[in-house]
Amino acid sequence: MNFRNQTVTIDDQSEPGSWAKAIGEIPVKDINFILEERGSSYGDFGSQALISQNIKAAMRHSPNWQKLPADMKESLEMVALKIGRILNGNPTYADSWIDIVGYTQLVVDRLERGQNAAGHVNQPHQTENGN
Repeated sequence: MNFRNQTVTIDDQSEPGSWAKAIGEIPVKDINFILEERGSSYGDFGSQALISQNIKAAMRHSPNWQKLPADMKESLEMVALKIGRILNGNPTYADSWIDIVGYTQLVVDRLERGQNAAGHVNQPHQTENGN
């Protein structure tokens, strides 16, 4: 990422898109196009955010949330985002449904490989007599 020796804070509101322009990643006109395109699929961002945050709050208040490793939490939070987009925007937009499968599959793959959340292979549990 090339920041072109410019200093711009993320909360700089002097000019819309000034942060993106400073890092030279995406021109402002392209960002506006992307936002319009996403809005046509996902609906109003504020409404979608409220739905997603309510789902995430319910998850955080569940009995097992604190027991989950980071990858499971992240997968569930991404699923909540996708559900929020489906409920707020175009429910027939296949990418949202495909993404839900993808985020959950990442956890399934890790579990099937017998790895813990840190990527280490789980050792079989042994009893006191070694079996």
